[in-house]
Amino acid sequence: MRAKDDEKVCRVHRAALKLFNEQGFHGASMGKIAKEAGVSPATLYLYYENKDDMIRKVYLQENARMAEAVLGKMSGESFRQRLRSIFMAYYHYILESPQSFRFMEQYLNCPCLSGNCVKAMQDSFAELFKLLRAGKRDGLLRNVSDDMLFAFLFFPVGKVAKATLTKAMSPTADDLEDMFDMSWSAVRA
Repeated sequence: MRAKDDEKVCRVHRAALKLFNEQGFHGASMGKIAKEAGVSPATLYLYYENKDDMIRKVYLQENARMAEAVLGKMSGESFRQRLRSIFMAYYHYILESPQSFRFMEQYLNCPCLSGNCVKAMQDSFAELFKLLRAGKRDGLLRNVSDDMLFAFLFFPVGKVAKATLTKAMSPTADDLEDMFDMSWSAVRA
């Protein structure tokens, strides 16, 4: 068996991300992905058991990359400032990585796949979930499930960023501050 080539793995990952976004999970075959990546179809099986394994591994890698980028921007002295920094970092991550966002959105909306992602997301975003739990413990956030807090804080960001990508919206810095304020109002105790 040949050794894995990091450069090939990156090409395959980029090709898979591109074709999954353009053609969907069902339309993007292993053969098409191999052709797009400039490798033989047999090469894909050095890295992935099958297409489902590829989809899952691409999701895990994109999820980890997003978590690192977003949580790496956490700053501020107060709880609200730290939460705001993550909120804004998520918005900017989506704008800077639209292929990743589109893939993640497709994955999360696919009932046959999304059940596999909950643990991975919780692991990648453990620091955020820890912050949310501390906010509840300290009486800063509503005492509801972490998932509910996450949804009210971050789903609006995804919708606005998606509208920004499609040019349906052009939010200003003030609009983004208002969006955070509205999300904060929904979750604060």
